[in-house]
Amino acid sequence: MTTLRKTLFAGWLAIFIVICPLMVLYTLHYLQAGVAVLNTMPEGATVTLNGQVQTKKTPAILSDLSSGTYSLLLQKEGVRDYQLNLHIEEGEATVLNQILLLSDKIEWISGVDEAYDTLVPIPGSGYFLLMHSDRKSEAKVFCAEDNTSYPLFPTRVHGENIKIDRVTINPGSTVVIVNLRKNNKRVVYRMDVKKHSSEVLDLTNLVTNGNGEYLWSADKPDWLFCYHNEKIELIDLKRKSKVKKFAEDWVGMGLGKHTVFGVNANGKFFQTDYSGKMLEAETTEFQFRKGLFGRTSFVRILPMDHNQVLLHEVNGPLWQSQLPNLLTDRTVKGLLISPHSENVAVWTAQDLGIRFPEVAHSTSKIFNEGLKIHWLVEGASEILCPTFILNGSKILYAQDGQVWLHGLDLNRDVPRDVMKIMPGTAFHFSESQGGIYGLDPESGRLIFFRLFPAKPKGHSDGVMTGDIS
Repeated sequence: MTTLRKTLFAGWLAIFIVICPLMVLYTLHYLQAGVAVLNTMPEGATVTLNGQVQTKKTPAILSDLSSGTYSLLLQKEGVRDYQLNLHIEEGEATVLNQILLLSDKIEWISGVDEAYDTLVPIPGSGYFLLMHSDRKSEAKVFCAEDNTSYPLFPTRVHGENIKIDRVTINPGSTVVIVNLRKNNKRVVYRMDVKKHSSEVLDLTNLVTNGNGEYLWSADKPDWLFCYHNEKIELIDLKRKSKVKKFAEDWVGMGLGKHTVFGVNANGKFFQTDYSGKMLEAETTEFQFRKGLFGRTSFVRILPMDHNQVLLHEVNGPLWQSQLPNLLTDRTVKGLLISPHSENVAVWTAQDLGIRFPEVAHSTSKIFNEGLKIHWLVEGASEILCPTFILNGSKILYAQDGQVWLHGLDLNRDVPRDVMKIMPGTAFHFSESQGGIYGLDPESGRLIFFRLFPAKPKGHSDGVMTGDIS
């Protein structure tokens, strides 16, 4: 019996001595191996890695990968093949979320048979405008929620001798202000583009100069601020009267939930409440450019979280409240803040860049090098209507009659062509419908390209803020 026990013990000891090192080696190899996590929209794509078809379809986790660069191919019936280089590091997980697999199918929008050559998006809303370049024909409002269209102006307002000069929009708001000429007279109208909110307010006699700048806030829908020649006026829309001259020497302003921000030509920064009561004044190092007759261009101020603001000289540089104050000295045409991530899209006529929030990129190489804007596209032809999608993780933009999709992973993403539209025109992205509306490059008719499934009925598009020149 003793001999048997000794034999069994010796056998188990031998197994232990052999197995333990093997387990340790295996564990070390597993820890050093890389992992890839793949999630696609839509799901169910076949995964091919370095020419080898994998058994798992997306969503898929590929484990036990050696470090290096792999050729990744994603395929699914009804969508375009998507190929990219997959970089794997030892002991790290590479996560590719929300990979959009693009269809080649373009849908024609029934009920909109007329040809147009101008599309005016209203970012962050489910509406956009359709017009003709002569601005004389009747403009239409298109509602993406139910794919219907109707005239912008009620019959009593629209006449034969009318021409739209300018449409001022506020991202996230369905209110627009329209400067037009009616029977050779200059007229300013304010209206809500929603079909059941079609009251038209004539502002012509309330604004000192109809060609000025307009600002309004969803939190104060009855108040309208008008800027012209370093004077800011406040109009009470409910009473249809001019309240007062809000500020005499401001060259710029912006609206927060409870605060009005202002700045003068010398760079002094102000904060007041909506009644005009001064809350704070601070001398800054903002040095705005002087234009014609020594005047400073209007400066739009965009409040952000963490007591930060951005200041945009119209067709000029972009400033920020953090140091360094000058964010870029390029001639900025517009900017847009993602409602989910605080990423800021900044674009010039030829460039498109992203300003990442400090918290998200405080440890990144880009932020530590002091680069506040990462330029995704440079030296291109005219950039039109950049739009954040998928919680600010990707951006759409138009260029040369093509809509492009660009992810915001600085080390991996490259632009992907999505759809062709009429050159020189904008597009409208609808989150609720999950796709892009544009004008067909040949016929001028309205078309739709689906990126992902539509949201449930009643879902509203995310509210964006921005400054679109």
